[in-house]
Amino acid sequence: MGAPFVWFDLTVTEGGRAASFYQDLFGWVAGPGAGVYQDWLGDGGQPWAGTLPGGAVPAGRWVPYVAVADLDAAVKKAVDLGGTVVR
Repeated sequence: MGAPFVWFDLTVTEGGRAASFYQDLFGWVAGPGAGVYQDWLGDGGQPWAGTLPGGAVPAGRWVPYVAVADLDAAVKKAVDLGGTVVR
């Protein structure tokens, strides 16, 4: 498999409400927050995603992270294909 997803962030306006919503909906467990960031914990207590305040990416969006061998090359290719660099 090439370029697997390795992390996900959810942009939010209210982290506590998002934590309650996803815990009630899917049973996801929120880990201890560090400032405005909140981890989601998977099996064995390993973090796999988190929530952060909306900003450059508006609130209510899932932001996936993909592992790549060469970040500069991946960004250039994304832009060449019509993508936009947000962060």
